[in-house]
Amino acid sequence: MKLTPKICPVCGESFHPRLSTTKCCSMECYNKIRSKHRRKRVVKSCPVCGKSFEVLQYREDTAKYCSKECWSVRNPPRVKPCPQCGKSFSDGGYNDARFCSRKCYNEFQSVNHRGVLAHAWKGGKSLKRERARMGNDLAHWRKAVYKRDGYACQKCGKRGRGLQAHHIKPFIDFPDLRLDVSNGITLCLDCHEHEHGHRINAPGKFPHHCIDCGKETSGRGFYCRSCSTIHHWEKWRQVNRPPKEPASC
Repeated sequence: MKLTPKICPVCGESFHPRLSTTKCCSMECYNKIRSKHRRKRVVKSCPVCGKSFEVLQYREDTAKYCSKECWSVRNPPRVKPCPQCGKSFSDGGYNDARFCSRKCYNEFQSVNHRGVLAHAWKGGKSLKRERARMGNDLAHWRKAVYKRDGYACQKCGKRGRGLQAHHIKPFIDFPDLRLDVSNGITLCLDCHEHEHGHRINAPGKFPHHCIDCGKETSGRGFYCRSCSTIHHWEKWRQVNRPPKEPASC
């Protein structure tokens, strides 16, 4: 079907359109009329080279640079004095750099962020670290407490494997009584857990072999890792997937 001629709204010439939706006689005329209906754009100035560039309206607050090249040189190197050694150095474009070397940074941190000045300071009450420092002294204190109590739990009278020395006054709150034998008492693992109100994962509470397969374990449970996983999923299936009742005939 031959289409009727149309008049170009840009140049005013008559032309035969190929499609019924064609409005202009050529691409040049189409670009002229298209530019009037394009989305609104904002003109901005590049802070690096000073050129003006256009961006879409939604990028008015975020667009700052005209090109990738200007963005890559947005932070020129600066010369700063090192707060540790006092020497001047160039930060290489990283404006957050404060020290000339890693050595100066470590020396500054060791003096100005140590002890009370450290951001992770907890009042000096690091239980594991203190116990590690006093490991040998605590071993002698523990033996003295066992010997005084006759190697028996002072709560239930249990003897043998699994005894532990308990601080009557807490280890963390009374540093002067940590090695005082009168501040210790011999307890079995069950009584020690009851005294603290929570479980204590200590060797000696469980046998050192799996009760299912007989594999050697660390003594922190009745089963090895493989058998423990099997028992865990068996309990889960019993709770979440109860056995189906046989269908009645």
